[in-house]
Formats: sequence, C-alpha cells, structure tokens
Amino acid sequence: LKTRHLAKIGFGLELRVGAVLVDQLRGEGLDVLVAKFRLSRGNHLAVFSGGGVGRADDLIRGDHGDRGYAWKDDPMQDPPDLEGLSCRWEPLDAMRGRMVCILVRSLVADRDRAAAIYRGFLKSLIDKLDSDISTVSPVQPQNMVFRWPPRGLRAEATATKGNKAYGSRFGFIYVQSLVQWVMNRFDLRGGNYNAPVYREELRANSDYRRFDDTLRLILDCTASEISAVESLLEDLRVQGKAVYGLHQVDSALMTCLVFSLADSEHIHFIDGAEGGFAVAAKQMKQQLVSTLI
Repeated sequence: LKTRHLAKIGFGLELRVGAVLVDQLRGEGLDVLVAKFRLSRGNHLAVFSGGGVGRADDLIRGDHGDRGYAWKDDPMQDPPDLEGLSCRWEPLDAMRGRMVCILVRSLVADRDRAAAIYRGFLKSLIDKLDSDISTVSPVQPQNMVFRWPPRGLRAEATATKGNKAYGSRFGFIYVQSLVQWVMNRFDLRGGNYNAPVYREELRANSDYRRFDDTLRLILDCTASEISAVESLLEDLRVQGKAVYGLHQVDSALMTCLVFSLADSEHIHFIDGAEGGFAVAAKQMKQQLVSTLI
C-alpha cells in the first residue's frame, strides 16, 4: 500500500494492490504452485504455476472496490523502504535487430499438457535461432552503458528517499553515481563494488525470462528470428493451445535491486521500452477475449 501511494503521488501512476485467498482459488479448481529459478548463487526468481496467480491477478485488476480483492491506499501512509532500488543504466539498445517482448499463456487447463506446450514452444524457439542461445539475452557487454548523471536519477531519488528530504537523497545519489561511473569507466574495485565482476553478475542475474502462469520473455532477435517466433506463436493460437502477445522495440529498460554487494546478491528487472510487456499484454488479452467469445 505504501508503494501504491508513492506511485500515485510521486509518478502519477495507478497501481493495483490486493489479495485473494488461496482457498478460494483452489475452490475454483486452480492452485498456486511455487518454485525457484536459480540465476546464480543466492539469487533466485519465484516461478508460479497452477493457474492461481493468473486468476488472482484478473480478480484484483477487475475489482473496483466492491468485492474486497483490491486494496485502497491510505493517504497517511509512511513512505515505503525501497533502499537498493536503482535505475542508473542507459536503455539497452538491440544489438541483433530488435528487442521482442513475448507473452505466452496456455489455454489448456491440465498442468502436464500445458507444461508440454511451453516446453514445445521453447524447444522450437531455440531451434529457430540463428546463433547460440546466449546471444538473444537483452543484456550484453556491448549495450551496457553507464552515463553520468544517470537519466533515471530523479526517479530513483523520488522512489528511494523514504523519510529523507528529496534534495538530500538526490545529492547523495548524484555523488554516489559519479563514483560508480568512474569505477565502471576504469574497471576499478572499491569496497564491495568490483566493476567488471558486477557487470558480469548483472548479466547473469537479469530476469529476461520468467514464468507466472504466463511465459514472459524479452529477447534480442534478428528479423528472421522474429518472423519464426511469430509463426510459432500463431500456430499455437490457431490450434487453440495458447494465446500470445508480441511487442517489438529498439531497446530494453533495466531496473536494479541490490540486496548485498558483498554477497553478490542483486536482481535486475528487464522490460521493453515504449510500453514493453504492457503493450504485449493488450494483444494477448484481445486474443483471450476472442477465444472466450
């Protein structure tokens, strides 16, 4: 709720926040199954299946306050503690063609059959790539650019100031990011920050592939690979196996969350520019509505 309030007053964004009882989801024949996707030692992404998370998302988004799923923020809430959140890297320009945000949601209720659909799509996707799988990662040494001052400096100061004055937080990040820029520029090490090691870890700890009842990928693809992906996705839709969303952009955006530099614990969230996954989701929802009709 604190983050919802911050988004509204700090950025003019409306966030949906809420909760749905797992018992209710199971009563609808769904479940909430959780696993860990290990990016590197100490860094994991949560992975969800069973249909419950997707259903909860739909219920919260569709609730306008009359059913109790969506929570309203309290204007008197204290600021949230978002320490460790930063947005200092420049947009990641596509190196091979275009960044592609891909959403795939199975229409098959049976978990084993749905898993087979996702596995089949991923195998076919890998087979269609023009080169090694590692090359489609949106985070590459060539497109990781750290400029100073960062263009996200004001946003970071607004999000992470907590109870501090905006000016003091802005000044702190201004100086800290200058030190970080120098260290990255000359591949230096200081304290717990080792610039070359951090950049290597950053690439490994990026969440450009994830799953929460919907397969979500952002890949740097050539024109021929994009055509092949679209063909694979359209085949799944025509066969009634899945719906999908696909959005092409020239760059990706990266937001970082650092827990501990000393323990190399940090995660990096990747989305496409110009709306990214939100735009891809609109196409997927349109297909889903057409399917239900």
